[in-house]
Amino acid sequence: MEKNNVKARNDLLERFCDLGGNLNSSGEEALEKDINHYFKSIGESDAQLLDILRLLKIFKLGRELNYFDFTYKIIEIYRIAKPIIQRLKYINVDNWDVHDLRIAQFAIGYAETIEEADELCQKVLIALKKRMKGEPTYKRAKFHYHMNMLSRALKAEFFEIDPIQEEERFKQAQDIFEHHLNEALKISNKDKDLLLHELAINIRAATMDRNSKEVMKNLDAIKEIEGADKVYDIMREELAEYSFHPGFDLTEKHFAIALGVRMKKLRLRLGITREQLAERLGYSSASNISSIERGETNLPGFKIAKVADIFGVKIDELCYGTDGRRKTPLSKEDFKYPPLEEDD
Repeated sequence: MEKNNVKARNDLLERFCDLGGNLNSSGEEALEKDINHYFKSIGESDAQLLDILRLLKIFKLGRELNYFDFTYKIIEIYRIAKPIIQRLKYINVDNWDVHDLRIAQFAIGYAETIEEADELCQKVLIALKKRMKGEPTYKRAKFHYHMNMLSRALKAEFFEIDPIQEEERFKQAQDIFEHHLNEALKISNKDKDLLLHELAINIRAATMDRNSKEVMKNLDAIKEIEGADKVYDIMREELAEYSFHPGFDLTEKHFAIALGVRMKKLRLRLGITREQLAERLGYSSASNISSIERGETNLPGFKIAKVADIFGVKIDELCYGTDGRRKTPLSKEDFKYPPLEEDD
């Protein structure tokens, strides 16, 4: 390869390494254009630059995620990422250069399966240990990747799989969750509850803009993992505050969870027991209230007004949070696809 071409290639790689993940859409488009121009000038492809083009396309799709075509775009992201994962998988980590490492750091988040993500994570940690000077720096990076893998272990898949695969996936997720939780605790000076709280907040932040069906899938997945109970409880409470986040389509199940969280907070604030509330509402057992507060049972509509009266709050506050329903009406863009015609 000519000297000028080598310099041009290295400049493109350095631009991605220096700015990757912090690029805005115009910056990504400029880099994509320059890489394509480079390919035309040399008349051949380049594995690392091709991977960068794939990542730039993934970044763009990630910014465009919305609840209308969320599942389709997630599957498309996994498809685009697959060649990147495969290339890095079959290269010995001792032969990775700094650009392979940077590409791998991004690719972990787009691996289709938790096993692929975990395998790539282990290789990244090996590569980082060789390159990072100073134990504290490496420990911080190692903790970051263990936390990322904990999030991945609690992430629901975004397309249907058969029951046999689902059972196997949860078993693998359980093993990976336990391993990375233990490793993160060894590195961090945080106690387990604090670490799980941080994990829950990270997951909530990554999912609150998605449609509520996907959020519910995520909650269902977390519920299946032993030792993640605290994450489930914290995330459930956090999500209750985003029931009417702009663009968030509220499902019946999400409504039940959000209402249950608020009922529990109001009950504790008033200082009454589940037994006392059950008696007031005409239930035979405190277990009925417990089930409602966990979002497992819907509170009948005719009892909502009575609950609001007991706690001295407006129905809107009980159902939709302290700010009530969002005041801003939907725009035309919120109706991207025309509704089905209703029967007369």
